[in-house]
Amino acid sequence: MASITKAKLTISKTPANGTALCTVDCTVSFSPYEMKEMKEGLKFRLDCSLWADDVITDDCIFNYGSKFFPDATPTSSENYQFQATLGLGLLDEDLFFKDEVYGLLKLTNLYTQIKVQKKTNVVTGKF
Repeated sequence: MASITKAKLTISKTPANGTALCTVDCTVSFSPYEMKEMKEGLKFRLDCSLWADDVITDDCIFNYGSKFFPDATPTSSENYQFQATLGLGLLDEDLFFKDEVYGLLKLTNLYTQIKVQKKTNVVTGKF
């Protein structure tokens, strides 16, 4: 079964521009069977989004573009990075309190529709 490991969110603020570089890194691993099946046409989609970690309900802040596997050079372990520059106002989800943001990664087998997901660390700060 495919898996997601080493999921990490980093947010680097640039207050002068009112922006932040939001980066999610992860490693996606495929079994030998999945590697064989990808040669026969099996595909996977990796989705990533940023979420506000709230007490009652978490809110989606941003969706990155999807990544599809296999790529041009398929391997059993793939490192991938999602990156976007966002306005600090978008990350300021708690207005008067500290903000808590995490990344959520979802890997979908496009044949079986089975999904695995992994949360990143939570980044806390005043955005």
